[in-house]
Amino acid sequence: LDYFRNMQERIVGFVSSHSDINCDRFRELMLASGELVMDLGTVLSGERAVQEGLIDEVGSLRDALSGLYAMCNN
Repeated sequence: LDYFRNMQERIVGFVSSHSDINCDRFRELMLASGELVMDLGTVLSGERAVQEGLIDEVGSLRDALSGLYAMCNN
């Protein structure tokens, strides 16, 4: 159980440090029992993930590649 808890905290820390969601809110989403799918975690739509701060925007593969190219050329 300690191993699972430590692994979970590493995931929480990684996600919160690489997105705009704070640790407490991410934990709330992870543990929201009303939204669990087969006990694996909360499922968020793309728009809700943007609202929560997990991702910056929803777009196509073309949008993603354009963004990568833009970052590489700066």
